[in-house]
Amino acid sequence: MKTKKLKLPHTLILIYIMVVLTAAATWVIPGGQYKRVEKDGRTIPVAGSYERIESRPQGLGALFVSPARGFVDAAAIIVIVFIFGGAFSIIQKTGAISTVIHNLALK
Repeated sequence: MKTKKLKLPHTLILIYIMVVLTAAATWVIPGGQYKRVEKDGRTIPVAGSYERIESRPQGLGALFVSPARGFVDAAAIIVIVFIFGGAFSIIQKTGAISTVIHNLALK
């Protein structure tokens, strides 16, 4: 008997499923927050200060807008990753990394 190999769906499908589940969770999980204080330049939550706040369930519109909003919010990080990725690709295609490793291995 031949066994079927498990095939995962495309990465974007998995991300979309997570976004849908997260939006659905906003309708089920009650809203809440901790009070926060600034300590040593960092904002940290105060233990035992949890309080419920009004829930803001996300609708169908937020489901479609969230990927674009996420890209806008993470634009600086995306640009940095592209720049470093491009620079590393150029360095690797010139053979500089393999030459350095080869020279270090000979010493």
